[in-house]
Amino acid sequence: LVDGTASGLRTAELGLSTIKAVVVPRASLPNLTKRPELGKTGVYVLIGPDTTIPGRRKIYIGEGDAILTRLTAHNRDTDKDFWDEAVILVSKDENLTKGHARFLEARLILMATAAKRCTVENGTAPSDHGRLPEADEAEMREFIEQARLLLGTLGYDIFEPVTALGSTGR
Repeated sequence: LVDGTASGLRTAELGLSTIKAVVVPRASLPNLTKRPELGKTGVYVLIGPDTTIPGRRKIYIGEGDAILTRLTAHNRDTDKDFWDEAVILVSKDENLTKGHARFLEARLILMATAAKRCTVENGTAPSDHGRLPEADEAEMREFIEQARLLLGTLGYDIFEPVTALGSTGR
């Protein structure tokens, strides 16, 4: 809890991992120009209510070389007016490349769509589905599993499939 409140800027990490999650309230965006995570390459999820389905969330998944630039653009975009917070996923060691981010974006869009827990605002997944060399792909699959753990801990089950009994499919 960066500012001491549960509704403010929050960060989460896994001890022996390179992944870091940052939850950014939309209202705090103008004050975050000095956060180093927001200048990194990574993926992000814009999250807000789906006004057409009560109780449901709407999300948009994106990637960028400098996340703050992308979030600032989305903040001005009236087509993406639904979001009230963003979850950013970056690497603490700055080893994510644009190719890694595209791979992550494509996989997360597919996972969120398949999970059917929220309305996915992305029109289509990236066409090449983020192709990577085999070793990099294995690392990014591990990054995704760690991202699911962090997101679940932060209260976001958007990538977890619903089972017949209503629990997650993990």
